[in-house]
Amino acid sequence: MKNYLGILLIITMLFAVLTVAVSAENIEYFYINSETGDDHASAYDADNAVKTFTRACNMAEKSGADKAYIVITNEYACPKSVGEIEHTVPFVITANDGTTDFGATNGAKLVFASSLRYVLRGDTTFENITIEYTKSLNCVAQYNHITFGDNVVTK
Repeated sequence: MKNYLGILLIITMLFAVLTVAVSAENIEYFYINSETGDDHASAYDADNAVKTFTRACNMAEKSGADKAYIVITNEYACPKSVGEIEHTVPFVITANDGTTDFGATNGAKLVFASSLRYVLRGDTTFENITIEYTKSLNCVAQYNHITFGDNVVTK
């Protein structure tokens, strides 16, 4: 009986350690506003958003986070082609930070002109965002993981 109690105690302790390790994921949020943002801002909240996608991606990669949410807070017009910086931190491109749905409140979305490319240079997920393009949009994963998650709308 003592052996069973000892084994049960060890299993319980291992489960507790694993639960803490899983829940301790370091997630960072970086906000972009192409109209009011400033690339010298902290980007850690919508009121201190950066202006450019590139700046937010650079900050996200340097953060050392386990996952970085790049939150678009307004209609963001992308240049002719978008190439992410090389990143080891997985990116989530979204218009919803879990508190505010910037798509609903500010019309936040990614807008591409005609015949453009979005080139990944690390694992990237799109979720809770509208992506507009005129003719076609090619997402080039380059052997990286690309995920189109919940609530992605293309127009």
